[in-house]
Amino acid sequence: MTLPNNYKKYIEEHRANVLKAYNWLVENAIIEPNFEWEATIYQHDMSKFSKYEFKAYEDYFYGKYKSSEVIAAFEAAWLHHIHSNPHHWNYWILVDDEIKPLKMPEKYAVEMLCDWFAFSFKKGNLTEILSWYEYNKNKMILHSETREFIENLLNKIKEVLTEI
Repeated sequence: MTLPNNYKKYIEEHRANVLKAYNWLVENAIIEPNFEWEATIYQHDMSKFSKYEFKAYEDYFYGKYKSSEVIAAFEAAWLHHIHSNPHHWNYWILVDDEIKPLKMPEKYAVEMLCDWFAFSFKKGNLTEILSWYEYNKNKMILHSETREFIENLLNKIKEVLTEI
């Protein structure tokens, strides 16, 4: 049994924090304002409201039991999510004879960064993103130019946070 509306509230809070992260990056001159990027941010994680994701995520994160069926449904929903949302690095992995990361367009790389940064806003500790990235960076298969772009933005964030 799931708790009604808790997952919906979580999605709405997360989406609001992604927008806060984007606005913070603009306000602190980490990135230039960009209407196209902002429009992308406003659509962040809308697939989580879809029939393919909502119930599976809700059951997994807010349900009482994690049966094998709940886990399998969540895994299918997660696969749908990363294949429907180009702000996930996993979306840009070409699996052929080898695993090859493709370069992410900057608007999706910025959205990915805002997605990560949103958790810093939730926790009330803006430096959280820096330690999170250090811990997780080797698990991500990123194109070298995408990684360089993201790390440059993270370094700018660090500089601004050091000045605060």
